[in-house]
Amino acid sequence: MNIIARQAEHYDAIETLLDESFGKDRHQRISYAIRAGTSFIPDLSFVMIENQKLIATISCWPIYLSTYKDDKPHNLALIMVGPIAVAQSHQNLGYGRKLVNKVIEIAHENALDDLIMIGDPEYYSQFGFASMDACDWQLPGPYENHRLLVHGDAVNRLPNEGILGHKPQNPAAGQTREAHI
Repeated sequence: MNIIARQAEHYDAIETLLDESFGKDRHQRISYAIRAGTSFIPDLSFVMIENQKLIATISCWPIYLSTYKDDKPHNLALIMVGPIAVAQSHQNLGYGRKLVNKVIEIAHENALDDLIMIGDPEYYSQFGFASMDACDWQLPGPYENHRLLVHGDAVNRLPNEGILGHKPQNPAAGQTREAHI
């Protein structure tokens, strides 16, 4: 099964797969509020196609953690991973794992190591994601703290306090590192 870059032509098929996987009310989830108004990162968003039918997808999004560093506003660019979906007919075949590993590999190759997601900590720990349940991040709505996951050593590097969202809280302050390849 080949993994190819997500394209505009895949939009309708991705939306259908996400509706089937997560329900039509999925837009009310906190992850949608966090990345509202952003566009997916093309170099970190993929699909799998079989017989001209989309069977799996993963998307990544640029977001920010706004905090204070040395008593000054600071905005740290992060990459939000997800949603990840695999057609029911193709589940448990490793396609989701392949997509997650592809994102991690490319992000690491490009020094984009601050990956976060909201997901099942038991499942995503196999990829090196760990819970930020001890942090005090403000998100644009309620969430389960243990489901806020970061990849690798980011769990030790990222600040314990801040505001997570789709845009910097004060874009003129602090340094930002764009999450683009």
